[in-house]
Parts: sequence; structure tokens; C-alpha cells
Amino acid sequence: MLREVKRPSVIPVYAIGILWLGYALLFPLYRLSHFLIATILSVFAYFVLNRLIPPQIVMVEDKPEPIRTGKAEWDVQLNQWQGYRDELAALRRQIANPRLGTRLDAILGVSDQMLDLLRKDPEKLRLVRTFSTYYFPTTISLLKRYEAYEESANQAPNATDAMQKIEKAAETIEAAFRQALDRLYRDEKLDTEVEIEVMEQMLRQDGFGGAAEPFAKK
Repeated sequence: MLREVKRPSVIPVYAIGILWLGYALLFPLYRLSHFLIATILSVFAYFVLNRLIPPQIVMVEDKPEPIRTGKAEWDVQLNQWQGYRDELAALRRQIANPRLGTRLDAILGVSDQMLDLLRKDPEKLRLVRTFSTYYFPTTISLLKRYEAYEESANQAPNATDAMQKIEKAAETIEAAFRQALDRLYRDEKLDTEVEIEVMEQMLRQDGFGGAAEPFAKK
């Protein structure tokens, strides 16, 4: 997640250095009073410039807390997923192509939904194991090449062709992520249906033919 951070300007600090250098060239610096005057001028200059020059606002990405489920194997896979997701997000910010950027935004969005489901039920990792072992790292590798091609001033025909193939591959990758998310939701729906069926069987075994029967008036 990105958040705004205010970074104060470095100009006031540089101004202090310049002020001391100028003072040393123009005035003597062999008495304590000379140093006190230079210090007072430095402090005054710093506060004035610090008030006049607004801080720079930059966007910083917070590092998420490590995922802990209580099972080491799941922790490794889920944290690896989060790491790949963050690396993909960083690459997306470097890529200028708006068409490819839209694809990557969609992949990131679906990935976040998948990770939310997996954190709630890590056993579902079995359904999407190839994403953390193959699809994610391969996608990142392709995008690193794309970024290098995009930054190249003189693109050779082979580089342009490779970029187009990577853009096409991103379309396929997005579809794969969406299908995997659907698979997770189908599995969750199945789990829900099984829980409901088990509960209904227990109700019947306990003599409650339906949810409303135990409370019906005789």
C-alpha cells in the first residue's frame, strides 16, 4: 500500500554550508564571538528557508507484515506470493505502455483477491501452486525484459517483436489469474455447501426436521 511521506528540502542544509563558507571568506573566524555570529546566522537562515520551501511529497510503499499462519510450509508459500506481488507492482510502476499497464493492474487486483482467500484458508494453496512456482516468477522475468526494451533508446526490430509478444502473453496471464480466482471461489462454494449439508444432516439426526421445526407450536 502506498502512503504519502513529506520529505523536507535539503536546500536549507546546503545554505548553511554556503553561509559558513562565505562568512569565512568575508569575515574573520578566530574569536568565539565570530563563531557565535555565524551560528546565529546559520540557524536563522535554516528556519527561514525551511518555512519558505515546502517539503517534497513522495509516495512510499509500506512493507506488509510477514504472513504467519502457524504452519511453516504455508507461511513460506504465502510470503513468497506477497513478495512476487510486490515485485510485480514495482515493475508496473516503471512500465510506460498504458495498454500493458492496464493488464498488470488487473493481474495485481486479482492476485490480491486470491491472496486474501489463501490467507483465510491456506489449504487452498494446493489449487494454485503453479502460480507461485511458475506463473508469477515467469511473468516478472518477462516484464523485466520488457522494461529494459522500453528504456532502450534505439529499439531493434527483434526487440519490438519481443515486446509485442510479451504484451500478448500478459493477456493470457491475466486470463489465467482470473480462472484461478474462479477456481478458488468454486472450491469455497463447495466447502460452504458441504458445511450446510453436514449441518442439515445433524439437525435431522437430532430430530429437527428443519431450522424452524423445533420452535413450531404444537
